[in-house]
Amino acid sequence: MIISHSRRFGMSGSNSTGSTTHRVLPADLGTAPEVAVFLRTLGLGEFVPSSVAAYPGRNNNWAGVTSTGHGVFVKRLDGDPADSLRRLHRVLTFERLLGICTGEHLPRPQCLGVDEPARLLAFELVDSRSGSELMADDCFTPGLSHDVGRAVGTLHQLPVDTDIELDLSPHPAPPVRFTEALPQRVFTTSTGGELEVWRLLQNDAEICRALHDLRHQESVASPSPTHGDLRLDQLLVDGGKVYVSDWEEFRLADPARDIGSFVGELVWNAISKIPESTTADGRDLPPTHEAVMARGAQELRRLRPLIAAFRTGYKAVRGNIDADLLVRAAAFAGWHLLDRVLASAGAHARLSAMQRATVGIARKILLAPQLFTTALALEEA
Repeated sequence: MIISHSRRFGMSGSNSTGSTTHRVLPADLGTAPEVAVFLRTLGLGEFVPSSVAAYPGRNNNWAGVTSTGHGVFVKRLDGDPADSLRRLHRVLTFERLLGICTGEHLPRPQCLGVDEPARLLAFELVDSRSGSELMADDCFTPGLSHDVGRAVGTLHQLPVDTDIELDLSPHPAPPVRFTEALPQRVFTTSTGGELEVWRLLQNDAEICRALHDLRHQESVASPSPTHGDLRLDQLLVDGGKVYVSDWEEFRLADPARDIGSFVGELVWNAISKIPESTTADGRDLPPTHEAVMARGAQELRRLRPLIAAFRTGYKAVRGNIDADLLVRAAAFAGWHLLDRVLASAGAHARLSAMQRATVGIARKILLAPQLFTTALALEEA
C-alpha cells in the first residue's frame, strides 16, 4: 500500500540537494528498483542520477532532485521486518496526530508518501545544515535553541484524547537488563570499546540502581507525545528555521526523555571538542581525567545560554515545568551521555580517556540528578 500525503514542495528551492558536509555515496538505485516505482506512483518522476547522494545512518536513503524538479529524500527502513514496520507506523501516527492539530505548528520535513510493504518513506528535501554541523562550527545559537524548545514544548502538549492510537510500548533505552548480563547476540557483535562500557556499568552497583530507578520513575510519570530520539542530527536548520526530523521512535512517554536528550546532546558535543594534549615534538597525547573534567566544566559554562534558551522556549509553550520533571530530565541527560559513549565506542577496541571521563560525568549526574538541574541550566540559578 502506498499512501500519498498532501504535498508542500520546494521549501528551499528544489534545485538544491541539501548540506554536503555529511553526505555519502548512496546505495545503487539499480539494486532498489522499488524506489523508482515509489516515486513514479507519487507523481514525482524519477531521481536524476547525477543529483543523488545519501546521508549517514542505519537506513539506506537517497536524496536528490527528481525529473519533475522536486527535491526529495527517500528513506528505506531496514533491519528486522517487524521492527521496521513498527518504526514506519510511528512515523505515520505522528503525521496523523499533527494533521488533526491545525492550531499547532511543529516544523518538520513534509511527508510526501509511504510504501508500507517496501518500508519506504518520502519527504521533501530540506536544504539545510544539521544541528550537529552547526554545533561543530560554533554556529548553533541561543535563538535556534529557543526554537527547538518551542518545538519540543509544542510536541509535548499535543492531545492524546483522540481516535489516533499512540504507541504505548516502553522505550528500549536504557536497556537495564544489560546491566546484569549482555544477550549473546549483543556480546558477540560488540567491539572491545562497547564491552568495556558495559563492564564498567555492570561492576558499578550504584549506577545500575540509578538506571533502574530512572526507568521506574519514567513508568509512573505523566506521559505525553515524545520524539524519543532527539539528537542534534535530527534538527535541520534552513534559513534560521529549525525542522525536527526522524520520528521513528515517536510514542507516548515521559517528556523528560526529550528534554534530557537535548541537554545531553549539547553536553556530549562540548566534551567531544576537548582536544588531545600535545607534546613538545608535536605528538598527541590523550588528555588526563582531570583535564577532561576541568575542560568539561568550562564547556558546560559556555553551553548554559543554549540550554537556558531551550528552557525559555519550552516554557513559553507549556508554562512552568514541574520540578520532578526537571530532575528526571537531568537523569536522562546523564543516560544520554552514556548512550553516546556506547555509540562512539562502537568504532574502538578500547575507551579513550575522554570517553572514560564522560562515563564519570554521566555517573555523577545519574546518582544525584537533583543536584544538577541548576548546573545543567534546566532551572535558573
